[in-house]
Parts: sequence; structure tokens; C-alpha cells
Amino acid sequence: MSCITRGILRYGVIGALALGGVTLLVGPGRVAAGLAQVRVKAQNVVDSAMDDPMALRRQLEQLADEYPDRIAEVRGEIAEVDHQIAEFERDIEVAQRVVAMTASDLNGLHALVLKAEKEAENTTRVVSIRFDGNRMGISQAYDEGRRINNVRNNYDDRMAHDEFQLKLLGEQKVRLTEILGKLESEYSTYQGQLWQLDR
Repeated sequence: MSCITRGILRYGVIGALALGGVTLLVGPGRVAAGLAQVRVKAQNVVDSAMDDPMALRRQLEQLADEYPDRIAEVRGEIAEVDHQIAEFERDIEVAQRVVAMTASDLNGLHALVLKAEKEAENTTRVVSIRFDGNRMGISQAYDEGRRINNVRNNYDDRMAHDEFQLKLLGEQKVRLTEILGKLESEYSTYQGQLWQLDR
């Protein structure tokens, strides 16, 4: 037994020295590449010695087992994108209503201010405007107009931003749907191949 151990130890030391010498001579990168190539060739020899249908079936099973998780993950991402799309669509709807209402308010206020300015030219008394249930002077009406215009501009910008985000999410959903279709197609192909091997 000690003779065998000594032989293994001796050949191990000689092999390590030879490998160290080759590494110094040609460089560690080339030695690593050579060992990787030897490994691939050894795997090919073992694969060719195995029963092909069994090895193929095992490989197909491993691949097929990964697909349900990947498909579920992509479906989850699509559901999240759909949720975000719905939120942006609601925000855009609100912004459109606010922009329309503020535009209408500005038009109404503008007409009232023009009318009040004409009246102010023809009279010496203070002219007031009744707008949205409140009485105000012409200068206050201008302030209110600026405030309404700022609200409209803010919601206009918000709507443009939301529409851009919606476009990006739509493109993302298209890509995810394509990926999902490809994964489902590959999964059904693997299942069909497994079924054929089983037959």
C-alpha cells in the first residue's frame, strides 16, 4: 500500500513540476486555454460513450425545467408594465381634463376682463368682475389668469412627460411580449422533443 502511495506522490510531484515549467515557458493564459480544451475533449469522449437518447433527455429535462420560472418572471414583468401603463393613462386623462378646464376658465376670464376694461373706460366707478363665484378687480383678475395659466402649463408639461413615459412602456411591453412568445415556443419545442424521446 505504501508503495502505491509513494508512486502516486512521486508522479504527482513530477506532474506539478512539469506543469509549473510549462506555465513558465508558455505563460499561464495558454496553459489555462490548453487545459480548457482538454476538458472539452474529455467531456465529448464521455458524452459519446453515454447512451445518446438518455443524455439528450436529461439535457432537455434540465432546459425544460428552467422555462416555467423564466416564463413566469417575464409574465410578472409584463403585468408590472401593464400596471404602470394604466397609471400613466389615468394621469394623462386627469391632465387632459385639467388643461381643458383651465383653457375654458382662461377664455371666460379673458372675455370678462375685456368687458370690464371697456366699462372702466366709460365710467369713474370701480369695476369688478364676478368669476367662479368671487368678485375681484381687474388687477386681481390678471393675477387669477396668471395662476390659472401656470396650472395649465404645469399639467401640460406633466401630460407631455406622461405620454413620453407611456411610449417607452409600450415599447418595453412589445419587447417583453416577444421574449415571452419566444420562451413559450422554445418550451413547447422542448416538451415535444421530450415526448418524442419518451416514445
